[in-house]
Amino acid sequence: MRGLVTRAPTSLPLRHHAVAYDGARAAHRALQRRNINHKTLACGETLTAFLTDLRLDDFQPLLQRLPAGTFEGASGPPMGSRDLRRFLVSVARAASGNSQLLEMLGDCKDRLATPSDEEVHRIVHYCLCLHLITRELAASPELARAVLDHQQRALRSQSDWWKYLSAFEHAKLITLERALIFFSYHRAPSGAAEHLPIPANFGRIGLPFNIFEAVLQDALFYRTGTTPASNAWAGVPLILARPGRAGKPAALSDDSRRAVRMHLPLAQKWKDLYIAWNVAFTSNYQDAPYFAAALLCPCILGASPDEFMFHRTFALHLHASAQIRARSRLGIPPGGRVQSERDWAAACRKANLIDTWGDRNLKAAHEYFAEVAPQLNWVSQPWHEKIAEPLIARQAAALELEEGSYAGVVTPTRGLGRAPPPEPLPLAGEDLEPGQVPPWRRLALAANVFTLGAALTAVAPLTLILFAPALAEAAGAAASAGI
Repeated sequence: MRGLVTRAPTSLPLRHHAVAYDGARAAHRALQRRNINHKTLACGETLTAFLTDLRLDDFQPLLQRLPAGTFEGASGPPMGSRDLRRFLVSVARAASGNSQLLEMLGDCKDRLATPSDEEVHRIVHYCLCLHLITRELAASPELARAVLDHQQRALRSQSDWWKYLSAFEHAKLITLERALIFFSYHRAPSGAAEHLPIPANFGRIGLPFNIFEAVLQDALFYRTGTTPASNAWAGVPLILARPGRAGKPAALSDDSRRAVRMHLPLAQKWKDLYIAWNVAFTSNYQDAPYFAAALLCPCILGASPDEFMFHRTFALHLHASAQIRARSRLGIPPGGRVQSERDWAAACRKANLIDTWGDRNLKAAHEYFAEVAPQLNWVSQPWHEKIAEPLIARQAAALELEEGSYAGVVTPTRGLGRAPPPEPLPLAGEDLEPGQVPPWRRLALAANVFTLGAALTAVAPLTLILFAPALAEAAGAAASAGI
């Protein structure tokens, strides 16, 4: 299949990675059982159904690039093979290089009931759908801009769609759209009116803030792990080790894709920790496997570390659009089940998977922090000695205690949300000049800051460890500038 194998994370044959190999074989057998003729070709009907939830089933610029024989109406270059076995192998190969992810998949095999063949069929096709679209958006700046504009307008064309989002999901949607809009600015041709040069520290604020939203949600509501909010704490090093600290500026790829490349400290380990942390976080959703599918696409999981978040942002926005569309179509409040056959959050909680993963991720985060702190000279900072080291010591000691459990499964709210819908941000070259912030946007940002401030007081230790390095850095910069 064209473009499936993006990067070989290991030189060993796939069969030497038992969890990945067995998982791919089990999924293939489920697909064979579901089909009367035992063939495992990609199903155009299922793929098109997912494309409809993305509101892209009649969007010709995309259909003209998607492989013919996959989605209804697709007329792009055909894939070398529609056999889903090859797609499953590409997913397994991409996963085989991440030991934390393999351990989590092994836990699922050992502790969760096997999903139905129909569920496997849908999850595999959803992952393939996101993979094929994400790959095209990453390859074409013009298509990415057009699809974003189309999705923004299509999403907001249905009244009351915003009522199916939680406060966290509102914030996530805004930051995702903001990131994609800036992608369009920087990927535009150099001579275009909307083009903006990519800054060396691109992602320095946006990426940490995006992760911070999920960390707050995890800490305040899910509290994943036997140590309070251990998975939330596992996300803290991902925030602190932000773009711009690796000593290499952000840049665009020198090919026609003009892919946005961000460099992170110990990039491969950062990527592996992010994947494990995010899988544990999204396991609090009833549609958990479909959230994971937006991360396990070969073009994302197999992307080089510097392009990982570039591809991830496209797929995550697609998944958010699909969830919103499905909820509004079915009338399901935020957090409800709209894609899967069972409540996977309850199943994972019952099997003690979410707490196990949270604790394991916190240990991995400690290891990453210990390795990156000297590299970034954090060890010489007062906050490292007075805040970080005692906190890590207490967490490490708590992780050795007998496992407990904490409530925190995402459940549907009693009613629909009352918040007003967020306005679509303008694309480059439209109503506003590039980079200009409209008055309503300033008010929205002020409201977001106020809301975040209230939330931060509820998780004071988390707030302190997150902002102490930033305050120390700002103080040092002010002193050097004579302020």
